[in-house]
This record gives sequence, structure tokens and C-alpha cells, in this order.
Amino acid sequence: RRLATKAVVKKLNRATQFCGSAIVNLPTGGKKKKLNVRVAAMEASAASKNPQMVAVVNTKGYYDLLSARDTPYHENGGMHEILRNLRSDARVLDLGCGSGSFAPESCPGAQVVRLDQSLTKPEHLDGLVCADAAWLPFRDGAFDAVISNHSLEHVDDLARVLQEIGRVVRRDGSLYAAVPDASTLTDHLYRWLLHGGGHINAFRSATELSAEIARVTGLELVATRVLHSSLRFLLYSNYKPRPPRRLWLVGNGNPTVTAWLTYGLRILDRLLGTRASVYGWAFYFGDVRELVGTEAWTNVCIHCGTGYSEASLLEEKRVRRQFLVMRSYLCPICGAWNLFTKDHPAKVGGQDGAAAATG
Repeated sequence: RRLATKAVVKKLNRATQFCGSAIVNLPTGGKKKKLNVRVAAMEASAASKNPQMVAVVNTKGYYDLLSARDTPYHENGGMHEILRNLRSDARVLDLGCGSGSFAPESCPGAQVVRLDQSLTKPEHLDGLVCADAAWLPFRDGAFDAVISNHSLEHVDDLARVLQEIGRVVRRDGSLYAAVPDASTLTDHLYRWLLHGGGHINAFRSATELSAEIARVTGLELVATRVLHSSLRFLLYSNYKPRPPRRLWLVGNGNPTVTAWLTYGLRILDRLLGTRASVYGWAFYFGDVRELVGTEAWTNVCIHCGTGYSEASLLEEKRVRRQFLVMRSYLCPICGAWNLFTKDHPAKVGGQDGAAAATG
């Protein structure tokens, strides 16, 4: 490793095509410091698999060159109304990406940057940037769309993050933000099981939150959808080496128990008009060129979290009789066994609203 010259920095900027002057003037500890830049040599084996190079910014203020590798994804969330209508040369920011909020095929031709503060296996994603969402290392108006899929509840400085989103997204751009509803049974169960689970911000009003996002980012709210829960965080396979002891009280992560639990909550909602199976909300802001559907998708896979409409499952003949009046289906994405229910209207925290796909 060696300190990079100005020529190398210029190459990094041209490679990413997203970073402006903020690249060399990131605020650190309240002061603007010039970043040290280092170049990590690629391993020959990695280079032979994929010669593409991506610039990665980590929280310590260094640039590394890593070999980009492909990894399979599944559709997660309702952001595809935005993604599939982008220009072929559009730029998309996957904010708080984790393992990736959407598949590259969701927006063919678009340049996607995946940003997260903690990247344990960055080689599994292309276009990775490791940075703080409160200090985004991109120039103003760098992105046509920003996807924040279940990330705003994890940030320390929400106001600052919203300001940064408003700064880097184009004035005619779009924003998708999905968050959990802290008043729901799912969120209470999640926080209880995982001792908070990293959820710092507790959102309880869709109206107040969407108004705040619109005010700070300058993007107009287009639609709100209700997200139904899969309870997949209960599965035993999510915990290594051992699951929390409290998991014993909810079936010890058994997939069959989880499937029946989600089924029971959906039936309860349908009979009593409760929100027991609801997880949170998805908000659409800015230039959304596709009509956001208003139907409620209550069938959400317990394994991969992908939601399906009742009509699509029936049309594809994936639903089969299980026990008496009960029916089940195998998830088209991951093949997991799920119990099937008819879709029913959902409420956006006390008022009728549009419903959506995943939790």
C-alpha cells in the first residue's frame, strides 16, 4: 500500500462519477480534514474473475480499490415502481444497503452506488461505498433516485441524514423510504427479542414522518403504502452461533411455527380490523412515473421477505389446499412454505391507506 498521488485521486473520481469536492473535504470529528488515500492491490484471482474496479470509502477516511463481484439478490420492498422507470444512464443511491436492497436487474443500465456504514463482506456487492449517511461523500444532485429501505430507523442523526438525502438527489429525482411502525406488534417483538435490534428512531405516525421528509428533502409525497410483516427475524437460521434465549418463547425459530404465527395475525386483522400483521410504511417522494398500487399484499414470505398479491399467486396456480379451508404456497423466489390468505384493506396508522409488499 502507498499514498496515492493526485493523478490516482482523479482516476478514482472518474471511476465512480459520483464524487465531487466532498471526496477530499469530508467532515471528520466536526472539522474538515484532507483524506489520506491508499490503494490496495487486487489479488490476481479476484482480478481474473472480474476486472472491474470500484472505489470504496470507509469511515476512517480511506479509499480502497476492491474487486467487484456479483451476488444474487431477491426483490425486497416496493421501490420497483421507481427503479424500473429510470433512464438507462440514471444514478441510484442504495442508502444503508446492508446486503443490497434490490437486484441490479431492477434498473438495467443505471449506475448504482451501495452505501452503508458497516460492510462486513464488501466484495459481495458492486459499487460499494462505506461511509456515514450523515456525511455523504457525493456532490449536490448526484443521484436521480435514492432508495432508503429500512435504514432511517438505524441512523443517529435523522435530521442530518434527511438533509444529506435532499442535497444529493436531483430536484426532479425520486426517493423511496421504508421504515417500521414502532407501534406495531412486529416492531415490539423485534425490539424485545433483540434488545432494541439497532432501531434508534421510533416512528409512530406516517403523516408526521412523511411531512418531515418532504419538508427537509424538498420532494413532494406521492404515495404511502402499508408494509406487512414476514416475521423472518424469528427464524433460527438468522442467528449464529446461537439464537437468543427469548426465541424459545416464539417457537425457537422453527419456520413452520413462524408461518402459522404470521397466518394467525393476518386472520386476526381480517376478522377484527386490527393491525397485528402490519410492519411499517413505504413512502414515495418526487418524480414517480408509475402509479403506486393501493391493494394490500398480505402474503409475505417468511424466509426471503418478498410479498405477493393474492391475484398473482392464484393466477400462477401456486396456491394449494393444505388443511380443510387453509391453503398454502411455495415462494416463487426462495421456495419456502407459507400459508396463504386473501388480501384485505390495511390502515396507515389509524387512517385508510394503500397497502404494500414486504416487511
